[in-house]
Amino acid sequence: MKGDEGAAFENMVALSLLKQVCAQVDLEGKPASLHYIRTKDGAEVDFCLALDNTPELLIEVKRSEAGPTKNIDQFC
Repeated sequence: MKGDEGAAFENMVALSLLKQVCAQVDLEGKPASLHYIRTKDGAEVDFCLALDNTPELLIEVKRSEAGPTKNIDQFC
C-alpha cells in the first residue's frame, strides 16, 4: 500500500461505520447518523455515532497509539 497507512485505516473505519449507519436507517428505520467533531480550539474526535441527533458513541482511530487520546477524555 502506498501513502499514509494511518489515513487508509481511518478511511476503512469510516466506510464500515457509514455502512452500519445506512443499515440502521434503511433496514431498521432508526434516525442514525455519523459525524466528525471538532471544537474551535482544534480538539477533535474522528467519529461520533448519533441516534436521533444524540451522540451515542465516540470513536478515535489511531494506528500507533495504544491508549485513549486526551480528546476522547475532553469530549466525554
